[in-house]
Parts: sequence; structure tokens; C-alpha cells
Amino acid sequence: MSDLIISPSKQEGLPQNIVEAKYFKKNMIGMNIRGTKDVLKDGSGILVDTLDEMIEKILGFKEHQLECLHKKVDEYKLENVMKEVKRILLKYIENEKKNFDL
Repeated sequence: MSDLIISPSKQEGLPQNIVEAKYFKKNMIGMNIRGTKDVLKDGSGILVDTLDEMIEKILGFKEHQLECLHKKVDEYKLENVMKEVKRILLKYIENEKKNFDL
């Protein structure tokens, strides 16, 4: 029910709150950190470097409604994430097999 989702985290893996906000096409402001910037790399939210900058964006929100591009979030669905994890693991196993065969 929010008009604006913020993520002031200093460290994230895959920020579920941002993925969910993206799914519901909410305006987002997040810290420019790993995880958050990966989800918002398509321009679907605003990235900031400091909490001061975030506060400025929040205070100006009503004046300048954020215009976000809302991309599909399919790449973050569990089945797609698991495919990517599997791909990475198989690549790692294949590299280890090559090293072992030496």
C-alpha cells in the first residue's frame, strides 16, 4: 500500500523487499550496494550513496514523483534463480574435475 519503498541497508545479498516492490511496480530508493544495485540496474529505482542523499530523495518524493521503469522480475523467480545456481555449480564442478585429472 506504500507509494515509496526504501532500502537503507548497508549490506545485502538479494534484497527480497526490493524484488517484491519491483514486482508490485512500486517506486524504490535503495543504497548503491551489492544486491540492491543488481536488482535496480535496469533503472527501475533510484540508487543513492548516503543516507543524507536518501533523505533528500524521500523529502522530494511528493514534489517530483519518481518515474521508474518497471522491468519484469521473472529473473528473480525461484525457478530461474535455481537454474542460475545450478549453472554456476556445474561450471565449478567441471573446473574442479579438470584440475583433479591433472
